[in-house]
Amino acid sequence: MDSLSNSTRLLILGYGIFLVGLFYNPNQVDHYKVYYIAVLLPTLFVLSRAYGNVHLSPLFWLCIAYICYTLLSSFWSMDFSWVGFLRHCFYSILVVSFIFATAVVREYSEIQFVILKKILVIAAALAAVFSILLWYVIEGHPFPDSRLIGMGRMLNENLTGMAYGLVAIIGAHLFIQETRRQAAILWGISFILLASLVLLTQSRSAIGAMLIAVLILTFNRGGLVLLFLVSLAGIALYLNDTLLAHLLSGVQSRLYIWQSVIDLIKDKPWFGYGVLSDSTVSTPIGDFVHAHSIYLATLRDGGVVGGVIFFSMLAVAIRTALRIAARSSHRLLLSLLVFGMLSMVADIDRLIIRPTEIWLIFWFPLALIITDKSRINKPLPQYG
Repeated sequence: MDSLSNSTRLLILGYGIFLVGLFYNPNQVDHYKVYYIAVLLPTLFVLSRAYGNVHLSPLFWLCIAYICYTLLSSFWSMDFSWVGFLRHCFYSILVVSFIFATAVVREYSEIQFVILKKILVIAAALAAVFSILLWYVIEGHPFPDSRLIGMGRMLNENLTGMAYGLVAIIGAHLFIQETRRQAAILWGISFILLASLVLLTQSRSAIGAMLIAVLILTFNRGGLVLLFLVSLAGIALYLNDTLLAHLLSGVQSRLYIWQSVIDLIKDKPWFGYGVLSDSTVSTPIGDFVHAHSIYLATLRDGGVVGGVIFFSMLAVAIRTALRIAARSSHRLLLSLLVFGMLSMVADIDRLIIRPTEIWLIFWFPLALIITDKSRINKPLPQYG
């Protein structure tokens, strides 16, 4: 075994530990260190190999353009500092390294990557069970009125719902693809556990995005029973008066936030305020820490120019995911991408940050699309 093989094997192991750690590691700083040591460091030894797997992807270069423009916007930020700029440079390197790491992990063996997905689903399903017991039984929060926050490094209810929702989609995919009955039961149970936790977070964005993503995944595939189960559980949950009140109050606060952010965008429409500007939003009902919409936040920071780059990146990602779906036997990557895009409509502020749940929600699907071999142009299968 040569040194490159050692680096690759260490990277695969570290990559898996990093993803699973999102659901178990209670310390954010420790989890950052896991990424630096277990993923970033091994990736440095396989850079040429990683670049060879992504450099032909237009989506990869649009991601680079978005990252570079966001970095450039630091210089017209009202709160510019060299420390902030260098910190954002470091975050940008981390995001690119994650794309490279995904490329190497997938290139090494698609079978190994399938195993990794299965481990992630099982680990997250077990974390869902532990989280539900910890939140409602051990800590004594009222069921089901209180909004569940998952164990590990989950920061809030919405990010918990998004992280578990994305893995739930992978679980649904494994269930649909599985031909062995006992294994199919395992993936079905895993999906139900993951989807149940998403419902208990009461995250409107995550629940709605998961329903639509599962519909895309199961369309014409005989798996609509999954959508039915999630829909039934969601309706039962939202019939609770307390949850309905939360739904209405949450929508009202979002409207105040979005109106304030739109006013900011109007003041600097072309290039925005820059990525280092304060993200706090002042509204008639109080101050909020961020824009609660990745799309409005992008326009606030980067203006029309940044928005064009960002939405072009998403458009190419959708087009590539549709092409992959047409050339393969599943719609997993399209479902994951749609889930991430929809779940961030009413939450999230910035994407180029240290390794967090947001990486799983946004950069993970993009990295999978960039590195999927089915995206390569070749004749489509003929039917009839």
